[in-house]
Amino acid sequence: GEGGELAIQTGGMRWAVGGKVDRIDRTLQAGAPPTYLLFDYKSGRRRLDLARIFGGVDMQLSAYALALRETPPETRPFAPADTAEGGCATESAVDPGAPGLRIGGIFYWPLAAPLLDAASGETDGEPVVSDDWFAKSRPQGLFAADVAESLDLQVGPRQSSPAFGFSRNKDGSLSNRGTSHWEPDYFERLLAHERRLLAESLEAIRGGRIALEPVAMATRKGIGWTACGGCAYAAVCRKADLPGGVPPYRLLRGLNRKDAYALLDAVQSGTAPSPGFGGHVAPEGGFGGHAAPEGGR
Repeated sequence: GEGGELAIQTGGMRWAVGGKVDRIDRTLQAGAPPTYLLFDYKSGRRRLDLARIFGGVDMQLSAYALALRETPPETRPFAPADTAEGGCATESAVDPGAPGLRIGGIFYWPLAAPLLDAASGETDGEPVVSDDWFAKSRPQGLFAADVAESLDLQVGPRQSSPAFGFSRNKDGSLSNRGTSHWEPDYFERLLAHERRLLAESLEAIRGGRIALEPVAMATRKGIGWTACGGCAYAAVCRKADLPGGVPPYRLLRGLNRKDAYALLDAVQSGTAPSPGFGGHVAPEGGFGGHAAPEGGR
């Protein structure tokens, strides 16, 4: 939107979704338009989970990315860029009129990494910043595969990036391990899909839909994380009126990158399950479903 917010039109109403992104980086490659990377700092460890993204539960970073891309050039925030001297560029160094603003990655970045003092001897001769340190403090997110080289220039064949977690095969191509790097086309389609989920959620709010249907993560042992944990509105929740005080959960099941690609293909072809409010729901064994924990509803 004009003020930097994400503007969504649905149900005859215009919604302005606002927020504040902590950090925007710009990557530069010869002969290619700038690519932008968005980071949101977190006090604890937080990873971008595909099930929560497709379930419409975690749309924060996607909303930031969409807002930046859809904000008019003259009102966009400016990202840092390298100068010839290797310092941080001023606002004028960024081309605000560059067409087709491209988002290359979205990340949560934990700030709870342990601080180490090399002079104290506590490292016992090991590197101060080790792979274990990076495992606790590196950004967690999704990025287009062709941005990997810009994220970590030092990763060669059969090597891994301690800072971003991706690996390269013997021939230098990206390993299929993990879920963080995506084919560029699918990364773009993911952002478009998240915009649709945002519109559906806003339409449900406009229509007054307040179904008692909290989200929960399905695990092999039953139900794991639930949206009810730590909910600020527990005192006014109607679940107390249900037998046993247990609501029917809308289940999210774990997704890998292959599952996510298949779901985006189904969305594009019109064969995906009906999304409903805030995410896709499929029969048992699929992406989602409805269930109550042991003990009934």
